Amino acid sequence: MSKKLDLTGQKFGRLTVIEFSHIDKVTFWKCKCDCGKYHIVAGYLLVKNKVKSCGCLRFVGFNRIHGMSTTKFYQTWYNMKKRCFNKKDKSYNCYGGRGITVCNRWLKFENFRDDMYQSYLTHIEQFGKKDTTIDRNDNNNDYCPQNCFWKTHEEQGANKRNNYFLTYKGKNLPLIKLFKKLNTSKLNISYSLLRERIDKLNWPIEKALITPARFKNKNILLTFNEQTKTITEWGKEFNLNNQILRNRIVNFHWTTEKALNTPVKFYKKRTKSS
Repeated sequence: MSKKLDLTGQKFGRLTVIEFSHIDKVTFWKCKCDCGKYHIVAGYLLVKNKVKSCGCLRFVGFNRIHGMSTTKFYQTWYNMKKRCFNKKDKSYNCYGGRGITVCNRWLKFENFRDDMYQSYLTHIEQFGKKDTTIDRNDNNNDYCPQNCFWKTHEEQGANKRNNYFLTYKGKNLPLIKLFKKLNTSKLNISYSLLRERIDKLNWPIEKALITPARFKNKNILLTFNEQTKTITEWGKEFNLNNQILRNRIVNFHWTTEKALNTPVKFYKKRTKSS
């Protein structure tokens, strides 16, 4: 067998040869593509310029595709355009439906990449890929270089146009931040419950924040004689059916003391005598 040609360090197209991989009739080499992916390629294909990338390099006519179509960064750009221009998109009414669009420069992905990719990588280093989202400083203006920045989910939530702000100790804070600051496990208040109280029940924000939830999922927490227990625990102690006790608290809005101490026969429906 003739001595194999050492391709280590050589570059073919977007592929840089890292090291020898294996021999299977022909010699294979481990390469690193410019896009960051590794690819195993037969040496003769590299030398003859038959393979020039890991697969990210494609041609349409004479125009090279950017090779980022599988990245989260590209998906961010794609979704940005979709919610502004596609009437079938579930978010269209909140974006394109109210006049929000994408600037002409960013209709081409390569321009969006040139303007935003470096700051995207910087944000990822600090907050991670999952917590890196694009947001507009002014929610009534378009997606454009002057109005867009990378933000965390919490920061973006605070910037939503339907978010509530509340003055607390002299500071004007978004509701989401205030909720995280004040909420305790004893209150059993979830953020969805807080929004329901404000949006559907029209509670004042202060009342919605400090009023403990009477139930959490399927368990009702009741406080009586300075003890807090679940509805099941209180039911066993007072010999009450769970559903009856739940109805008294949730549907009839009885106080805990009345719900626990009132005999069941007190509100049973009367039956007709036979």
